[in-house]
Amino acid sequence: MAGQKAPYIAADMYSVSKQFGRVTMGNPPLVFKDSSGNVVLTAKANWTSRGALLVDQQGKEIGTIKKKGISITSKATYQFLDGSNNQIGQVTIRTGMFGMSENISLQDPTGNPVAAATGNFAGFNYEITDVDGKKTLAKIYRSGSQNQQGGGLKGLLTSVAGAAMSSMMGAYTIEIVDKTINDMSRLFILELVVVLDEMYRQNTGGGFNVGGAGIGGGPAIKL
Repeated sequence: MAGQKAPYIAADMYSVSKQFGRVTMGNPPLVFKDSSGNVVLTAKANWTSRGALLVDQQGKEIGTIKKKGISITSKATYQFLDGSNNQIGQVTIRTGMFGMSENISLQDPTGNPVAAATGNFAGFNYEITDVDGKKTLAKIYRSGSQNQQGGGLKGLLTSVAGAAMSSMMGAYTIEIVDKTINDMSRLFILELVVVLDEMYRQNTGGGFNVGGAGIGGGPAIKL
């Protein structure tokens, strides 16, 4: 149907998980599903770009992530491209001490900030807002983390156990809050999740490093 959006940018809720049983460059691919459980996108490591390649359910390339330069201390920049290899933007991430906080700037291709994200790898709970932080555009969180119930020691143990299992499976949820954002902004958010997942695995000792080591105040961000 003319004008119909591709499934990978038509959804408002996505679940993300690792595709165990398949390994690319040492990592299982990340699989994105819509709310009906249909696979709409797969992201796999791409050695040549020091980043990742994203393909739709037909295997068509719809995006690429490329690492820009070399990580210095706790700062790294990634370029996001569409399926025609046109840059749609970039993200600069500064990781705080021990990776407990991140300063994430979402930028246009020339480096001008257009949005921001707050959160940290330890909780894997991020909120993407406009550049002024006044309007929420999307949320990214560990699956189930928004529904943790109970307090005290039992609640804490349940939360920790759930987070550990979720992180091992790479189980995340993406919620598009602002339904008016355009298609390229949606693709940008999906590509951001791939970088955040790799950042989490690197900070917790998993994954691989094709991006160069960082030194100094915080863990390196590598993809």
